[in-house]
Amino acid sequence: MKKPCNYPGCAALIERGTHCPAHADTPKQRRRDYETHRRQRNPELKLSQKMRNSVRWRKVRALKLADSPLCEDPLGLHARDGTTRTATQVHHIKPLVSHPELAYHESNLMSVCHGCHSKVEKQTPRTRDDGDKPADEPFNPFG
Repeated sequence: MKKPCNYPGCAALIERGTHCPAHADTPKQRRRDYETHRRQRNPELKLSQKMRNSVRWRKVRALKLADSPLCEDPLGLHARDGTTRTATQVHHIKPLVSHPELAYHESNLMSVCHGCHSKVEKQTPRTRDDGDKPADEPFNPFG
C-alpha cells in the first residue's frame, strides 16, 4: 500500500492534473507529462510517434537489427574501452522529426545499444530545425 502524501492540498493538485513536489518528479510522471504536454501537442512529434508504432517500422527495425546485430558505436565509446555490445535499438541518423521521408531508409538507420542511443538522443533536436518544409504542408508517409 502506498504511503499517503503529507503535502497540503496534494489531492486538489492531482485533480487539476498537476502534482505536488513529492510526486512531480517520478519517472512515470515525467513520461506521462511529456506524452501529454509535448508529444501530443506537437504535430511533428505526434507523427514520429505514429511512425514508430507502425507495423512497417517494426519490420524495418527487425531487419536492421538482424543485419547489424552489434552496436555501431556512434560515439566511439566501445572502441575506446575495447568492448562490443549487442544492438538493441535502431537510431535515425537524420532525425525522424525533421526528415520523416527517411524514416524507413536503411542508409539513415544505425544499430545501437541502449547506452549509446540514450547519449546520441540527448544530442538530437526534438523539433524541425532545418526549415525544409513549411509547417502548413507536413509530410505524411501514411498517405
